[in-house]
Amino acid sequence: MKPSQVIFAVVICALVWGAWANHGAEWAVSWTAGANDAQLTRAAQWGDSFGVINAFTSGLGFTVVFFTLIMQARALRDQAADLHRQRFESSFFELLKLMRELRQQVQFHHSHALVMDSGKGMSPDGAKKIKSRLGEKKTDLIAFDAIIREYAYWYKKNPDRGSLQSDEKKKFIASVYDDKIHKVSESTISPYFRIIYTILYRIKSDKYLIDKEKFQYSNLLRSQLTSRELTVLALNATSNVSKDMFEHVCHFRLLKYYPESGTRQTLMSIYPAEAFMPRD
Repeated sequence: MKPSQVIFAVVICALVWGAWANHGAEWAVSWTAGANDAQLTRAAQWGDSFGVINAFTSGLGFTVVFFTLIMQARALRDQAADLHRQRFESSFFELLKLMRELRQQVQFHHSHALVMDSGKGMSPDGAKKIKSRLGEKKTDLIAFDAIIREYAYWYKKNPDRGSLQSDEKKKFIASVYDDKIHKVSESTISPYFRIIYTILYRIKSDKYLIDKEKFQYSNLLRSQLTSRELTVLALNATSNVSKDMFEHVCHFRLLKYYPESGTRQTLMSIYPAEAFMPRD
């Protein structure tokens, strides 16, 4: 029942009740004028029957008021949910903006070992140029390319990497990331990944958003990340410093569009299939 229908019913009941209260006595006198004792007795009995109607009317009025309060509470709850969604959307895009700003501040320096091992088999001039280029500080998206190169250099140092089981490989990748990436550039990398974690956590824990809306927001976040960022995010999620980022990557299936490559095969060996599956 709509609020307008409830109000209409209340008005009709009030009009009928008011008319009877103000003119009921006059109507009773006019109807019983000239009646004998037997007729008056029957009329009195008929009048007494209105006690049931009075009780029914009172109950109806209470019911109408009760349902009106319920509908008002529901309307207020829906209004609060709509306002929350508006605030969430505004906050979400502000966090995306901050994420892009933090991405520009990411910096990374290659290790001395990688720089010195580069250029082997090249001419002295060529080796010197590549070592000079690798020795430069990398920022923004170029920094993520450098991080991936640094990770691959140390990952390939382990001759037994191909025989490691899933859990062992995950621990090994986490140790490479912690020692060779996180410790080197924690001051600029950590804020970037913390803001991504904050966005995913807020989406997942929100009590007003339905699942469809949550995955729409996570897809918007995913669309802002390049493949190189996703690679480093997936590596970061294996580390203990990332809290439960690993679960967020799987839950929101952030790797579902990851390009086919050797890195994808490595990630598929440590992440469940869910992380790469499209959502219906």
